[in-house]
Amino acid sequence: MRVSWEEGLASDHVALLFDVYPSDSIVLIPAPAPNGYKAKPENWVLWVEVFAMLFPLCLPYTPPHSTVPVDPSIICHGVTAHEHLETLVKAFDNAVEEACKRTLKPKCAPNPKGTTWWNKKCTKAHILAHNAQDGAERHQATKALHNALANTKREWAHKHLNEAKKLENI
Repeated sequence: MRVSWEEGLASDHVALLFDVYPSDSIVLIPAPAPNGYKAKPENWVLWVEVFAMLFPLCLPYTPPHSTVPVDPSIICHGVTAHEHLETLVKAFDNAVEEACKRTLKPKCAPNPKGTTWWNKKCTKAHILAHNAQDGAERHQATKALHNALANTKREWAHKHLNEAKKLENI
């Protein structure tokens, strides 16, 4: 997302610009989604402390309806919102990201192909379901994917249970 004063329709309006990627296009590949962080309740207090340290307390703009007490040592007055909106958004995003990096463990995107039962049949069914058109074709491809996954899991479990010699092998 970007904030643009140049592309706004009026002098007192701002344009919010988003990048949109069609879900059915193989030409445009969206940027990889961030994995994020593992937020746990025990990290909350530390995260808030780090965020408060990183995000500047002296904001260049306070709206007139703000519930923050007017304290000259905290709030800088006389600055209009549009002059610093982009700077504030970037500062906020940077503070959130840095607080997460410092206090939380990163998430790892699960890899379905990392499971021991995944095979080429699963990959083929997954690709067909992902590329299927809407309607009946997508319904049948999704049903075929679910069947392929269930059969593969069943075959894998049957093989491992029947070949297990000791309790530890199950």
